Amino acid sequence: MERRRLFLSPAAFFALLVGCGGVSADIHSRDPDERRLGVLKLEGSRDAESIRLLTEHLADEDALVREAAVTALASAGMKETLQHILPLLQDPGEMVRAAACRAVGRVGGETAIPELIPVAKHDRSLLVRRKAIDALADHRRQDAALETLIELVGDANPSVSLAAHTALLRVADLAEAERSVESWNRWLSARRLTPAPK
Repeated sequence: MERRRLFLSPAAFFALLVGCGGVSADIHSRDPDERRLGVLKLEGSRDAESIRLLTEHLADEDALVREAAVTALASAGMKETLQHILPLLQDPGEMVRAAACRAVGRVGGETAIPELIPVAKHDRSLLVRRKAIDALADHRRQDAALETLIELVGDANPSVSLAAHTALLRVADLAEAERSVESWNRWLSARRLTPAPK
């Protein structure tokens, strides 16, 4: 009989732990796993007390709790939380910065583009740079986002270059295209000459 591995999301894993009596969800606990689970329970909440608690946990000493708090705040989709999420683009934790890129892209809309550009270009983590690239690609109507993605196609790091190229393929709705800055600049010029759909 073949054995298969079961992969669970972090939220599902913690829910399973709680169900088995392993960890309880307590946002005020001294245990970081319990705090994280408490934060995850607030995902999607939009009431003032939940937002206050999630914002408080953006400064938690545990990186996984901070990451969960960023994700939970973003799930509320409230632009007023952006001011609290932005500083986490500089967090020491790689996964926290990656989650912040996704959150800033989701919550901040086009106002987030200036915050994401330096992260996409200069963050010390390739993962974080790729998450910032993905967030920029979600803003396909903004020239600054597209110009940055095109610039990053020419990045010295092949992983960043490929991520930017792949993001542009998604934006342009193309299966393939030449991977060069020049080719994408021609595409952008043609796009600017084409009237936007009404």
